[in-house]
Amino acid sequence: MTAERDLELEASDGTKLRATCFEPADTPSAQLLIAGAMGVPRRFYRHFARHCAKHGIRCLTLDYRGIGKSGTDGSWHRKADILDWATRDLPAAHKALHNMAPGLPLSYLGHSLGGQILGLVPCAGSFSHAILVATGFGYWKLFPKRAWPRMWLAWYLLVPTSLALLGRVPSWVLGGEPIPGKAARRWRQWCLNPDYVVDDEGRPLRPFYHEVRKVHLVNISDDHDLAPLPATRALADIYPETRREILVQRPEDYGLRRIGHFGCFRPETGSRLWTEWLSLVPRGSDAET
Repeated sequence: MTAERDLELEASDGTKLRATCFEPADTPSAQLLIAGAMGVPRRFYRHFARHCAKHGIRCLTLDYRGIGKSGTDGSWHRKADILDWATRDLPAAHKALHNMAPGLPLSYLGHSLGGQILGLVPCAGSFSHAILVATGFGYWKLFPKRAWPRMWLAWYLLVPTSLALLGRVPSWVLGGEPIPGKAARRWRQWCLNPDYVVDDEGRPLRPFYHEVRKVHLVNISDDHDLAPLPATRALADIYPETRREILVQRPEDYGLRRIGHFGCFRPETGSRLWTEWLSLVPRGSDAET
């Protein structure tokens, strides 16, 4: 039988992070780091991780600092930042998986924000493969025009007001868990900039995207409001053309009425998509890592 165990990881700055490792019943043939969406705790990905374990892939899920069980005291709601998640938290998870089996291919699966920040992760080039699901640039003009009033309301009214009054963005504003203030400010800055992933001065931030070996970007065709195809294409353009491919998954191709941004990880719908994702994961102890 597969097994699950909770872990405590330590980021490079000493921050303690909570993670869960999903172990196959037999010796794993591959390893996969699952990087979650904005404000989404690791428990949301447990069904997919269990599915991977049943198919011989060891998986690790984690809560970024300030999310879920990782440092959720009041101070984290002020100082946790997206850049910390990318440059400190995800490398700690990578290190933990790599140390379990240095000879196994280690791949990356990022959902939404987790897919956007792969190229900010210092060890991005060490992943054998990357699968980025329901993700893309969050720049608001890449979205359907019918979504613009809602996005304007969020970025120019609800988010700034929440930050001013509470120091964070409560869960009801954008869904998921409360978003730490610093992370929310950076996300807002990105969503209002056509280059999206930018530094504090608004300049494109692309430190490690060119190092990623190979990437598949999975677009969910009915995910119009959170990751439409133009946004996925904009993210794909960050990567060298020879290393990227966009895979579009349509509900009707799987006998479904709807998939959506979060449905792709829910077992009642997403399990029909997962076989295709897992076929992309490199296997074998002799693979280059």
